[in-house]
This record gives sequence, C-alpha cells and structure tokens, in this order.
Amino acid sequence: MVQNDVSGKFIAANDIYGKIGNTIDFIEQAAKERFKAIEVYVRFTSDGIPIILKNEDLSIETTGTGNASSIAFSSLQGTSYLIKDENGDSTPYSIMSLESFIQYC
Repeated sequence: MVQNDVSGKFIAANDIYGKIGNTIDFIEQAAKERFKAIEVYVRFTSDGIPIILKNEDLSIETTGTGNASSIAFSSLQGTSYLIKDENGDSTPYSIMSLESFIQYC
C-alpha cells in the first residue's frame, strides 16, 4: 500500500513504485517522497539477531533457501542470500539487521 498525501495525515510506506522493500534504496526513496514512516517486518535469526525480512521462508524474498530462524545472521550476509526484485531476479542488496536499519534511518 502506498499513500503519499502530506496534508497533515500520518503516512507510512511499505512498498514504493518498484523499489525493493527493506533495502537502503527503499529507505532513501521513502525519505525523498516525504513519507512520515516506513513499515518493516522483523524476524530473528538462529543466533537471535533481529533482521528486516517479511517472510520466514527465505526463498520468497531472497536468492537463498531455508527459514530465517534456522540460519545464523553471519551466514545470511553472503551472496547466497541476496534480496530479489519484483521479477525474482537477484539484487546487490543483502538482508539488513534491525540495528543497521535503525542506524541508517
């Protein structure tokens, strides 16, 4: 859902015109379009690290397989788990930790 009405209402971005959610590119586009909030989903890896990822099943959003909760965060940072675009093709983006997301914002 995308709403970009800045007439004093609270507006949140969770998908922006082909931008891949949960990435730095998405955060930057939301800021450019003056959204007041960004909606993200948080999951936990096997070592308890909170990550920004909508689905538990990694094959839905990334080039990898398995469940996010059964894999250590360090293993998710390689090129085996890159975020997919809307066509299912790999992007240069890896899964962000919640800490990285907050620091970037």
